Amino acid sequence: MKKWLGIIVVLLILLVVIVVSFYVFIPSKIVIGRVDKITANETGLTRNLSDKKNWKKWWPGKVLNDSVYELNNNNYIVAATANNAYFFKVKTKNANIDAKLLLFDLGNNATMLAWQYDTVLVKGNIISKPLNYFSLNALKKDLKQINYALSIYASDTQKVYGIKIQRQSIDQLLYISTKKNYTYLPHSNEVNDIVNELRKYITANNVTEAGSPIYHITAQGNNSYELMVAIGVSKVMAGDATYHFKRMVPGSFLVSRAVGDETKIDFTNKQLQYFFDDNHNTSMAIDFCMMITDRQKEKDSTKWITDIYKPVY
Repeated sequence: MKKWLGIIVVLLILLVVIVVSFYVFIPSKIVIGRVDKITANETGLTRNLSDKKNWKKWWPGKVLNDSVYELNNNNYIVAATANNAYFFKVKTKNANIDAKLLLFDLGNNATMLAWQYDTVLVKGNIISKPLNYFSLNALKKDLKQINYALSIYASDTQKVYGIKIQRQSIDQLLYISTKKNYTYLPHSNEVNDIVNELRKYITANNVTEAGSPIYHITAQGNNSYELMVAIGVSKVMAGDATYHFKRMVPGSFLVSRAVGDETKIDFTNKQLQYFFDDNHNTSMAIDFCMMITDRQKEKDSTKWITDIYKPVY
């Protein structure tokens, strides 16, 4: 009996020594942070993250509302944003900490994600201090999860820009075109009117229409707009003062498809322009919309299919 009692006493003394030693050697401050390089366009990603509705598309934990996010029982509250910086109030079981996420453009479609926490004091008694330390140190796991989830999301162009973007050339190269000016922004009806005029001209010249009609609208200022419409033709044909024959080059284009009315087309065009600018592309020609759907036959605008072509070099 005395033997077992002695063993128990020794074990208790060892336990006390371990706990006390651990308490003594636990640092009084802990620095939390993480840096990761991801594949993403920093400008495009920053723009996307400025819309809080997009955060729920990638956050690895629970989304409580547009400003409060939960992960591993810790709450991340977005307190403020500024350009490529996001400031958080992080609430754990035992502490409230200020933190920030910074995005840095590294060029070549690479972005650095850098988390910085305020230096945290590890407080408590011989029991609570170790628990607080482990709780705070666990935040490093959060940062790994957050950066990984964001990297997967940010590397997907379609998710960041909201449209599918492809790079391709064109097969139809021969076109007959014309232009008209308006004192208001022309819409689908004006495009259809010119399409009909072009079709009459093509038929009168015994030429066959080829491919889908295309159009481009240029804002000229002072409520003045120029609408160019062109239709592909099967062979070289003569033009005149009103109708002009064009031979395009195959070139290289950024292409995205819009399904729906002019609102959808405008959105797709805007997002494609963002992608173009974010990647510092250049162009020596005008972009255009290709009407895959014959809008005169399909009256339901939600079913219109329009491909946006933006030449790129």
